[in-house]
Amino acid sequence: SVRSVAFLRHAAVQQLSTAPAPSAMASRSMRSVNSYEYGGLEKLQLTDTMKVPVLRQPDDILVRVHCSTVQPIDIALLSGYGSVLLPLAARAAACGAEPDAVPPALPLILGRDFCGEVVAAGPDCPPELRQPGRLVWGARAPFESGCHAEFALASARHVRPVPDGVDPAAAACVPYPGLTALSAMLEAGLPTPASSFNWPLSCRSFRPDPAVLVLGASGGVGLLLLQLIRSLLPACRLVVTCPARHVADLPAAVNGCQLDSVLASGGQDSAAALQQLTAAPATFDAIIDLTRDAASRRRLLPTLRPGGRLATVSSPLLRLFDQRGVAGGAPVAARAFASDRAAGIRWAFFAQSGANLDYLARLLALGRLAPRIDRRFSMSGEFRTAFELAAGGDGRGMGRVLLDVAS
Repeated sequence: SVRSVAFLRHAAVQQLSTAPAPSAMASRSMRSVNSYEYGGLEKLQLTDTMKVPVLRQPDDILVRVHCSTVQPIDIALLSGYGSVLLPLAARAAACGAEPDAVPPALPLILGRDFCGEVVAAGPDCPPELRQPGRLVWGARAPFESGCHAEFALASARHVRPVPDGVDPAAAACVPYPGLTALSAMLEAGLPTPASSFNWPLSCRSFRPDPAVLVLGASGGVGLLLLQLIRSLLPACRLVVTCPARHVADLPAAVNGCQLDSVLASGGQDSAAALQQLTAAPATFDAIIDLTRDAASRRRLLPTLRPGGRLATVSSPLLRLFDQRGVAGGAPVAARAFASDRAAGIRWAFFAQSGANLDYLARLLALGRLAPRIDRRFSMSGEFRTAFELAAGGDGRGMGRVLLDVAS
């Protein structure tokens, strides 16, 4: 039976994995920031009672986390965002595994990015990922248990060694926003890296100097996205919007890459920016929207040239399921998806990809990709301050909020 095969597979993984023995690790508890119910930041707590995860698949890796980040997606998940659909995605991803392979939705451990050292690895992991103490990095999907904990479990398919000479703190700031940025580029029809990493592989034909508009570019995803676009399309015309307080500092925050035009947006500036952008039709070959302003997004569609696409990272998918449940949300989400697609709007989501991680690692090692760290906090004593800042508290700047898990 499937249950018997899963049990034997799990036993083989524990027998063949690298030291220390998973059974010994499973008896240990770990520190983590978690929540036993959905709600606001007051629900977060630091505990030392969560069990260390154990290897369950032959390609699993147990990582001792050094650094992670606090991102807007963490704040949203804590509030209950995705609480209907994401558990279903977790069960689908674990199809065929042993019955207890899918952790319960609560308690919730947040944190998508991680950089840390290998503690144990299954027999199917490549040699470079089976060395205890090897520094690795990766990202966890929103339906997986997070990285604001001493230990995290990940598949070798989605983990890569940290390039030599790269700061572990910088490495921890890249995987989730970097992979999300590449997904948005793909949906917008922009060139994305080929698996060989030698040449860009374009989704469709482009003029030598395409015009690209990025809305809301001063967040963690936006800062990496601008560098990736400039790296893959060096001759493109790059127009961006961001809050007025970030306009002057944005060029320095994107590793010095050229921005052809930076427009202030947000609040009273939004109407003026929208009027300026929509003044001339058929201006852009691609638009990537990192904001949540669906109305303005629609008004920008006439500025696309024939065949152009608009990609958004703020689709209504999870929200519709949260509001209406599975039975009510599925048909409404399907209609929204079809309507947006017919209009030229694509929904972009974070997607785990070892190949894209390799590409990001290459750019990091070459100095062509530089994440920006806004503030850095200790998980033990400052996790709440880190979450308050990431949620938009006073002093919120550009870039990532870093959490030192090991401190």
